[in-house]
Amino acid sequence: MTFGSDTNVMVPHVGSRHGSAGGLGNVAGALPKALAQRGHKVMVVAPPYGNYTEIQETGVRKRCKVEGQDIEVIFFQAYIDDKDFVFMDNPMFCNIEEKIYGEGREDILKRMVLFGKAALEITEENS
Repeated sequence: MTFGSDTNVMVPHVGSRHGSAGGLGNVAGALPKALAQRGHKVMVVAPPYGNYTEIQETGVRKRCKVEGQDIEVIFFQAYIDDKDFVFMDNPMFCNIEEKIYGEGREDILKRMVLFGKAALEITEENS
């Protein structure tokens, strides 16, 4: 799971493959595909809000501190539609396909903080 300085790394917290996420989800799904079609290297780092049969575990695990808790995130990878996907897995990202924003604010904030910290960890390690 490596990428070079010429790789466009996109880190959307939503994407079009996991339900109706609105405008941001549409852009998160379409922009990486458009860049890849134009010959750019693209990697998408996202939570697996849905079932992806193509993913494989990378062996990379990171621990991130959120609200004083040390939370483990497991990274998976897949090559889908000419794009390299890195998925971050943790129980906080599971079974929420249709309710990405449907929980209480504190739950959403905690999930987004974990997502942001884990995305930074993996991009810093590979830059």
